[in-house]
Amino acid sequence: MEEVTNYLDSGFPVDIKYLDFQKAFDKVPHKSLIDKLATLGFGGDLLQWIANWLSNRKQRLRVVINGHCLGREDVLSGVPQGSVLGPLLFVILYTLTILMTRLIVKF
Repeated sequence: MEEVTNYLDSGFPVDIKYLDFQKAFDKVPHKSLIDKLATLGFGGDLLQWIANWLSNRKQRLRVVINGHCLGREDVLSGVPQGSVLGPLLFVILYTLTILMTRLIVKF
Protein backbone atom coordinates (compact mmCIF):
# COMPACT_ATOMS: atom_id res chain seq x y z
CA MET A 1 0.00 0.00 0.00
CA GLU A 2 2.87 2.34 0.76
CA GLU A 3 4.19 1.85 -2.76
CA VAL A 4 0.84 2.88 -4.23
CA THR A 5 0.77 5.97 -2.02
CA ASN A 6 4.31 6.91 -3.10
CA TYR A 7 3.33 6.64 -6.77
CA LEU A 8 0.27 8.81 -6.20
CA ASP A 9 2.31 11.39 -4.28
CA SER A 10 4.81 11.49 -7.19
CA GLY A 11 2.04 12.13 -9.70
CA PHE A 12 2.21 8.72 -11.40
CA PRO A 13 -1.04 7.09 -12.52
CA VAL A 14 -2.11 4.05 -10.52
CA ASP A 15 -4.66 1.39 -11.49
CA ILE A 16 -6.20 -0.75 -8.78
CA LYS A 17 -8.52 -3.71 -9.24
CA TYR A 18 -10.72 -4.86 -6.40
CA LEU A 19 -12.11 -8.38 -6.40
CA ASP A 20 -14.91 -9.46 -4.10
CA PHE A 21 -15.15 -13.23 -3.73
CA GLN A 22 -17.14 -13.04 -0.49
CA LYS A 23 -20.33 -14.32 -2.07
CA ALA A 24 -18.86 -15.78 -5.23
CA PHE A 25 -20.24 -19.24 -4.56
CA ASP A 26 -23.61 -18.22 -3.18
CA LYS A 27 -25.16 -17.97 -6.63
CA VAL A 28 -23.59 -20.90 -8.49
CA PRO A 29 -26.34 -23.40 -9.40
CA HIS A 30 -25.52 -26.89 -8.17
CA LYS A 31 -26.13 -28.42 -11.60
CA SER A 32 -23.71 -25.98 -13.24
CA LEU A 33 -21.11 -26.72 -10.58
CA ILE A 34 -21.39 -30.48 -11.10
CA ASP A 35 -21.33 -30.10 -14.90
CA LYS A 36 -18.22 -27.91 -14.68
CA LEU A 37 -16.46 -30.44 -12.44
CA ALA A 38 -17.31 -33.19 -14.92
CA THR A 39 -15.95 -31.07 -17.79
CA LEU A 40 -12.73 -30.61 -15.84
CA GLY A 41 -12.32 -34.37 -15.53
CA PHE A 42 -13.90 -35.15 -12.18
CA GLY A 43 -16.07 -38.23 -12.27
CA GLY A 44 -17.03 -41.51 -10.67
CA ASP A 45 -17.51 -41.75 -6.93
CA LEU A 46 -15.89 -38.37 -6.23
CA LEU A 47 -18.27 -36.46 -8.49
CA GLN A 48 -21.24 -38.42 -7.12
CA TRP A 49 -20.12 -37.69 -3.55
CA ILE A 50 -19.96 -33.94 -4.26
CA ALA A 51 -23.35 -34.05 -6.01
CA ASN A 52 -24.85 -35.86 -3.00
CA TRP A 53 -23.25 -33.36 -0.63
CA LEU A 54 -24.91 -30.48 -2.49
CA SER A 55 -28.30 -32.10 -3.06
CA ASN A 56 -31.39 -32.32 -0.87
CA ARG A 57 -30.51 -29.20 1.13
CA LYS A 58 -33.26 -27.04 2.56
CA GLN A 59 -33.40 -23.62 4.12
CA ARG A 60 -35.98 -22.20 6.45
CA LEU A 61 -37.94 -19.26 5.12
CA ARG A 62 -37.80 -16.15 7.28
CA VAL A 63 -41.35 -15.10 6.55
CA VAL A 64 -43.51 -15.61 9.62
CA ILE A 65 -47.29 -15.31 9.48
CA ASN A 66 -49.30 -15.44 12.71
CA GLY A 67 -46.24 -16.79 14.52
CA HIS A 68 -45.71 -19.68 12.11
CA CYS A 69 -42.76 -20.12 9.77
CA LEU A 70 -43.84 -20.74 6.19
CA GLY A 71 -41.66 -23.82 5.86
CA ARG A 72 -38.54 -24.82 4.04
CA GLU A 73 -37.36 -24.35 0.46
CA ASP A 74 -34.94 -26.41 -1.59
CA VAL A 75 -31.49 -24.88 -1.92
CA LEU A 76 -30.44 -25.15 -5.57
CA SER A 77 -27.33 -22.97 -5.54
CA GLY A 78 -24.34 -22.11 -3.41
CA VAL A 79 -22.34 -24.25 -1.01
CA PRO A 80 -22.92 -24.65 2.73
CA GLN A 81 -21.41 -21.76 4.68
CA GLY A 82 -18.50 -22.68 6.91
CA SER A 83 -17.70 -25.84 5.00
CA VAL A 84 -14.18 -26.89 4.08
CA LEU A 85 -15.27 -28.20 0.69
CA GLY A 86 -16.82 -24.89 -0.45
CA PRO A 87 -13.58 -22.87 -0.64
CA LEU A 88 -11.75 -25.90 -2.05
CA LEU A 89 -14.29 -26.21 -4.88
CA PHE A 90 -13.95 -22.49 -5.53
CA VAL A 91 -10.16 -22.74 -5.84
CA ILE A 92 -10.35 -25.85 -8.03
CA LEU A 93 -12.99 -24.48 -10.38
CA TYR A 94 -11.69 -20.98 -10.85
CA THR A 95 -7.99 -21.88 -10.92
CA LEU A 96 -8.55 -24.63 -13.47
CA THR A 97 -10.88 -22.42 -15.50
CA ILE A 98 -8.27 -19.66 -15.65
CA LEU A 99 -5.51 -22.12 -16.57
CA MET A 100 -7.63 -23.73 -19.27
CA THR A 101 -8.60 -20.32 -20.67
CA ARG A 102 -4.95 -19.33 -20.90
CA LEU A 103 -4.08 -22.59 -22.65
CA ILE A 104 -6.89 -22.12 -25.18
CA VAL A 105 -5.89 -18.50 -25.85
CA LYS A 106 -2.26 -19.54 -26.23
CA PHE A 107 -3.00 -22.01 -29.03
